[in-house]
Amino acid sequence: MKEFENDDPMELQGIWMDGDPNYMLDCVVEEYLRLGWPPEQILRLFESPSYPVLHQMLRARGGEALRARIQQIARRCGVFRFRTSEPPEDPELVTIAPMVQGESEDE
Repeated sequence: MKEFENDDPMELQGIWMDGDPNYMLDCVVEEYLRLGWPPEQILRLFESPSYPVLHQMLRARGGEALRARIQQIARRCGVFRFRTSEPPEDPELVTIAPMVQGESEDE
């Protein structure tokens, strides 16, 4: 284990790990579905070279196969949807004094 050094970069860097890429795919897709992302938006993550592991998975599997797998996962776990609303504010009460004879409407 490397000791921390003050000049180490403060950015995440991916490393190779043993594991099941299908399980990783399921977990990533489920996470974004539960955040409310639709399947097409999740697929765009895989299309972006900014996410090298996901992008490599797209290149290895092909777009149609990956799209089908994302749809399959979405059917299994659903897409979390929510709506927020705020009640309307109470209207401001305005007191209107009756007109006194001899006053104009502008006063």
